[in-house]
Amino acid sequence: MNTADLRPKRFSFSLTVAQLRQLSEELQAMEQHPHTAAVPADKLLERDRAGEQLATHVALLVAETREADPGAWLHDSLPLLRSTAKYLFTACDRCRRAALRLALRALAAGHPEAQSAATAQVIAWDHAMREISEQHGVTSPYRELVEPVEASPDDLALLGLSRDHLVAGEELLARF
Repeated sequence: MNTADLRPKRFSFSLTVAQLRQLSEELQAMEQHPHTAAVPADKLLERDRAGEQLATHVALLVAETREADPGAWLHDSLPLLRSTAKYLFTACDRCRRAALRLALRALAAGHPEAQSAATAQVIAWDHAMREISEQHGVTSPYRELVEPVEASPDDLALLGLSRDHLVAGEELLARF
């Protein structure tokens, strides 16, 4: 183990209260995800510990913003080790995938305002993932905790997005 991995780095972030709440929900859902036998026990323990730390910190921030407007911005920072950075990266990816699914549904239903808002969320979550990646060297999510989006690169193009320009975009879509 690299001793540099034992010293946390502060990760500064800016999220809306609504995004913070969504992140908290994803962290809670990830904690409930069943473990797979393919992952070694020591890695599962490390991942579970990272998830608990993040979920606790984010839950405290959510509690502090209970009365805040969902569109209000929150600026804070988290101490991240590489394992917590990967867990946060995965949670942000789950949020990005949810926003992408919402954007695709809105596009199919002919709701341009909802599609535009959801696409903006895809971009915002992708930006957060890019920042985590640049600071902590994380390049992919915990694969067992994310589901591919049923879309093609052409579908992304209709939203003004490119798989090649999204962080870990090659892992984002199913079968493409």
